[in-house]
Amino acid sequence: MDEYRSERHDEVKTVNVGGNLNLYGPCSVRFNYSYDFERTENVERNLNLIYNHQCFQITGVFSKDAYEESYGMRVVLTGLGE
Repeated sequence: MDEYRSERHDEVKTVNVGGNLNLYGPCSVRFNYSYDFERTENVERNLNLIYNHQCFQITGVFSKDAYEESYGMRVVLTGLGE
């Protein structure tokens, strides 16, 4: 970036797309997708399946990047922080 003009002088090399979708009631889906045009490959893909309850939140996490694939589950108890 040019220090004085705050302009970029190079082309866009990656694109990031993400969003949330409320399915029904307490269930929702969150996704994120990143693509690198310079290397012509997917940089990262994330998919979270979320169940919200008044006392807790359970999230199933799927993540894939150029090097690895991972799966997990996260439980957040309301009032104990995140």
